[in-house]
Amino acid sequence: MNNHQVIYEWGHEMKTRIPLWLLSFVVLGVVLAIPAGSAAAVDEWNARGPTAGYVQTLARDPENPQVVYGGLSNSSAYKSTDAGESWSPLSGLPATVSVIIFDPADHASIYAGGTNGLYNSRDAGATWIPVGTELSSEQIYSFVIPLSAHQNMLAGTLHNGIFRSTDGGDTWLQANTGLDSLQITLLSSDPSNPDIVYAAIHSYGIYKTVDGGSSWTAVNNGLSDSGVYSIVVDPTNSNRVYAGTWNGGVFVSENGGSSWAPAGSDLAGSYVPALAIDPEPPHTVYAGTEGGMMAVSSSRSPHMILSDDLLIFQPVDREGLPVQPGVRSAKVYLTNLFSLIMPLIKYELTDEVTLLDEPCPYGSGHRLIEDVQGRQEDGLVYPGGVEVHSYAF
Repeated sequence: MNNHQVIYEWGHEMKTRIPLWLLSFVVLGVVLAIPAGSAAAVDEWNARGPTAGYVQTLARDPENPQVVYGGLSNSSAYKSTDAGESWSPLSGLPATVSVIIFDPADHASIYAGGTNGLYNSRDAGATWIPVGTELSSEQIYSFVIPLSAHQNMLAGTLHNGIFRSTDGGDTWLQANTGLDSLQITLLSSDPSNPDIVYAAIHSYGIYKTVDGGSSWTAVNNGLSDSGVYSIVVDPTNSNRVYAGTWNGGVFVSENGGSSWAPAGSDLAGSYVPALAIDPEPPHTVYAGTEGGMMAVSSSRSPHMILSDDLLIFQPVDREGLPVQPGVRSAKVYLTNLFSLIMPLIKYELTDEVTLLDEPCPYGSGHRLIEDVQGRQEDGLVYPGGVEVHSYAF
């Protein structure tokens, strides 16, 4: 099953669509890579593993581009020494690793955070040591070491806010002054000023510190009410900040977060969990999106197509076994592959579909759909009171 996100490129307008699910946040079970020397072929990606779980983070060794680390959900972490051609599991880390970064002041030092705290390695990932007893029971979702501030570190947790260390990670204290919620989904530092860090908080928008984490201030003027899941600061202009939201697309601030405006209209209503800026001129901004799954009409075919991103689509018979192309299903399984605060959920829908053995003319990994039947109502309610909104399919 080839699920993917979509990358948009920001110029004067967001118009370029690149079929891609890998940016700075990865949630599927394999890593995709552009062939070496193929910078122009951005739509050519090859699966390179690992396949043990959903990849949540990637980090490339700043000293050796052949070395890549990947953090996975429920499968810990893996390392490649040949630019992703092969992968080896790492030991001594939590079951889920959500973030891996290199210390910007000491590339021999690698940090990995996930369930059960933060870990550090100084031998290229061979061994890992827990960092800070205060973090041992925390679920680390984000971690930053602001450039040129080696002793100052910030860790974002799922339930207890932000922890701060000012002694290189030896001791940690909570740094939540000014925060209205303790569910931290992201931390992003200003590459030009180590005292400036932005925090994305579940359902509460963006908060900013200008004193290295001692205090935080909400900077949400002009943002949509949806949650923020990605933030990136322009390395050439620290006043320019981009924010990717749950269902409001991308916003941009030209004054360090004091006010925000939509960054074009092409992504309005989109979920944007990943943003990145090319460090080389002209400093293109890339936005990774996830648009859910829909069955829609196609102008290039008399049949319906699937718009698929972070959902697994499985037509099955009455016993729950997969059906072959050309055979009408008795029901459909949909599995949500991404949620920061919820486990994977498989929904059982009463839709009856017939997949055809014809590829999607738009490049989707799914086959075409002949038709959809069986839906009795727009709102779906299953045994136990489980409700599924009609836009799921």
